[in-house]
Amino acid sequence: MKTHRILSILAALFAFCGAAPIHAQGLFDPPALLTAAQQGDFAWAQKLLLGGANPNATDERGVTPLILAARKNEPALVKLLLEHRASPARKDKAGQTPLYHAAEKAGKDVIEALLSKSARVDDPDNQGVTPLMAAARSDNAEAVTALLKAGASTKKQDFTGRDALTYAQESRARRVLPLLEAKR
Repeated sequence: MKTHRILSILAALFAFCGAAPIHAQGLFDPPALLTAAQQGDFAWAQKLLLGGANPNATDERGVTPLILAARKNEPALVKLLLEHRASPARKDKAGQTPLYHAAEKAGKDVIEALLSKSARVDDPDNQGVTPLMAAARSDNAEAVTALLKAGASTKKQDFTGRDALTYAQESRARRVLPLLEAKR
């Protein structure tokens, strides 16, 4: 009974202050930092991190705040998470790193921020697909350029034998094809 009263008081305080505990999470709710990253909310993420939130928290798919920020092309949020020791090597359950997700949709600022913290440029997912292949498939010329500059291999193949150029050809990636053909 005493515990219930204390919990009720704490809940009322949090409701009054408009805040939730940093690690607040219901049975099916993700940690607050994941929500902040999903929304691209730099100020909220910063507040949570300064309050001790885990920058490597995951959801049920193994997705981290850094993966979400990279996927949303949020360079400032990516840098903030990296400053708070978010791991650029942490993979989701599909074996995809933040760099892989950035390669699909993000610009060079996000990619360069991840690479500056030792993200592995050729780290494949569970199917053998590298960030360069993901960028080629998505016709993300900015990502392809940044990855090639960082030393990404055009020779790597996924488990079906396809390389980045093949992905670009299959996807009819007009912006990326000339970049990869020049590397042949």
